[in-house]
Formats: sequence, C-alpha cells, structure tokens
Amino acid sequence: MITALLSLLGSSAVGSIIGGVFAFLNRKADIEAKRIDHTHELELRKADMELAKLEAEGRLQVAMVEADGAAEAARMVAIGQAHQADALDAAQIKAAGKTGGLLLVLTDVFRRLIRPVITVALVGAAVWLNWVLIERMGHGWANLSPAQQYDAAMQAFAWITGQASAVLGYWFVSRGNTGR
Repeated sequence: MITALLSLLGSSAVGSIIGGVFAFLNRKADIEAKRIDHTHELELRKADMELAKLEAEGRLQVAMVEADGAAEAARMVAIGQAHQADALDAAQIKAAGKTGGLLLVLTDVFRRLIRPVITVALVGAAVWLNWVLIERMGHGWANLSPAQQYDAAMQAFAWITGQASAVLGYWFVSRGNTGR
C-alpha cells in the first residue's frame, strides 16, 4: 500500500494537480497586485484631477484680477489723456488771437466750473427741499417729545446726507470721464 501511495504521489497527474493549484494561487496573487496597483493609480489620478482643478480656479482668479487691473489702468490712462487733451496752454491762447484767446479762457473756466456749480446747486436744492418738508410738518413738531424731535432730525439729516452722497458720488466717482 505504501508503494501504491508513493507511486500515486510520484505520478505526473498529482504533479500536474499540485502545479495547477500553485499556478492558480500565483495568478490570483498577480491579479490582486494589479488590482491594488490600479486602485492606487486611480487614487493618484483623482488627486491629480483635483489639483488641476484647483490650479485652474487659481489661474482664473488671477486672470480676473489682472483683467480688472488692466481695465482700471486703461481707464486711468484714458482719463489722463482726456485731461491732457483738454489742457489749455499759452501757445493755443496766443494762436487764437486776442478775442479768440479770451473765448478759449472763458470756455475753459466754464467747463471746469460746471460740475462744482451743478453739484452745489443740487445739494442746496436737496437741503432746501428737506427743510421745506420739515417745516410743513411744523404743526405737529411742537407736539413731539424731544426724543421724537431728535429722531426726526436725525432721519432728515440722514436723508440729506444720503442725497448729497448720491450726487457727489455720481459727479466725482462713478461718472468717469464722459461729458465732464
């Protein structure tokens, strides 16, 4: 029986079975190693994509800031060029002659004073209108307590300053260089 068992274990069929089992286990280990490599590679690609996305967002923000800066710089250059183009020098006055030079100077003075004059007029009109409205409320003014009078005066002051701020902001800030 031992000889039969030894001859069976020494046969090529048992060797083939044992080789097949080890080949299967080896193949299974290779597949598992490839799966781990692919999973790791996939995680690396996801991290690369996230990093590329963050870099693209950063470049977009930088480009937007640079574009805003370039637009603002161009606007300031245009304002400077407009001021240079409007500058009145002695050569222009002399070339225009006595009457023409006087008209050039008067036109330049008028052009330079138009914004301040209109601004003062609009602010004055807003103050006057608010004062008229407060006076119309005058019949009830004496009936108000000092705290209510103070609150009403602060509201009127806030209204006046808000209107003046809107006018001044338009004329000197947001309007740009058109129409001067």
